[in-house]
Amino acid sequence: MTSITERLKTQSGRDFALAVLDAFKYLGFEVEDIEVTQGTQAHSDLIVKAHLATHPYFAVIECTAVRDGRQVDYTKLYQLGSNAPRYATKYSKEYPSASYKMLVGRPDFSQDARKLAQDIGLLKAQTLEQLLWFHERLYLSQDDLEPLFQTKGEISIEEVMAASWGMYRFDAKICALVYLTLLNDPTDKTVKRRKEWMAMDALIAMVRHWLWLIEDIKSPVPDFLIKHAISELSSTLVRALLVDEQKIMISSLPFENAVRNMGQLGVFFKDDLMVYIDKAERVKQSTKTQMASSPSS
Repeated sequence: MTSITERLKTQSGRDFALAVLDAFKYLGFEVEDIEVTQGTQAHSDLIVKAHLATHPYFAVIECTAVRDGRQVDYTKLYQLGSNAPRYATKYSKEYPSASYKMLVGRPDFSQDARKLAQDIGLLKAQTLEQLLWFHERLYLSQDDLEPLFQTKGEISIEEVMAASWGMYRFDAKICALVYLTLLNDPTDKTVKRRKEWMAMDALIAMVRHWLWLIEDIKSPVPDFLIKHAISELSSTLVRALLVDEQKIMISSLPFENAVRNMGQLGVFFKDDLMVYIDKAERVKQSTKTQMASSPSS
């Protein structure tokens, strides 16, 4: 994955299209390189095929990377729109459920491109990189990933992941780590001892530290995921956290009540928190052992 993401950041022209091809393969799709199968006179770059989906679908992909400081303009939309019907005719029998059009670009899309992309998805290379990160951890299915192609206009990772059961599960893990971070003693299963107010930036940093320490996630977790978990826990329905401007602490609401208020998400949240408390205890004991066995200075 590291190699693919680096190529998505740096390559251009044909090499950028091949990086996009490998990215979609990494996501579990069959990908046809149109230039290879149909010759150098091909009119688009890739066909992405989701034959393992409940209702198989395919997408025609155009890939464009421009220099930093510039933007991918709207002309590629017309090119993709005029070429897509020929591929729809060719693949509609094999994939009768749905066909999609997508422009993958770097670094960004122009305002006109966003305005005119009424039936085409606009996927930034950076967003595709984030999607690879999630897939490595959640093993997203082709059904989970179909919202990626269904979105018209600029595609945000939040919109794609919102429909994913895997994301729902990951959300519970982040909620559990936020709660763990705000406990005065992260190894206490009574979960009653609370820290004082903590700044948002400090909380995000500590949640990332716990992810690295006990969940073994080394890549940076996007801020929006942690902030979303904080929003869930502090919602008027759940009321597990108190938020005051940029400061956060656990509320006085009993833990079991907060779990119940979260519904099905609360079941995962509680289970994950108990697992993390056990892991935190093991980390604590391991640290004590290492300190005891290390020679004194």
